[in-house]
Amino acid sequence: MAAPGHYRTVNLALAGATAIVLLLVPLAFDVTSRGDGVELLGSYRLPELCLSQRLLGRACPSCNLGRSAILLLHADLEGSLARHSGGVWLVGWAAVHGLYRAGLALAGAPARFWPIDLGVSLGSFLLVCVVIVAS
Repeated sequence: MAAPGHYRTVNLALAGATAIVLLLVPLAFDVTSRGDGVELLGSYRLPELCLSQRLLGRACPSCNLGRSAILLLHADLEGSLARHSGGVWLVGWAAVHGLYRAGLALAGAPARFWPIDLGVSLGSFLLVCVVIVAS
């Protein structure tokens, strides 16, 4: 069982990491001008990461999800929804999960509840993944 201090530290670290990702992604990544890829720091085009797209030439259910999330973090809701509606779900889950972690840390949640906490985190992420694939 984790010590209470360690549980609080883990929750603070996860909340901080989530906040950093949500704040730094828009600064580091952008969708290419043609909308067919992602650029790092405005000059380095990243390779296509979808194996289905690369090997079969067919889009998978999560294709354009990353671009959708990046556009949403750039405050382009219309562009985000045009790419993939799941980007809103993914960014929303990350924001809520970061607040959840911060709340657990600040409230001093007992470390003995970490299995329930893990179940809530994984279960909610799985639910969001199902919604994304279904959309």
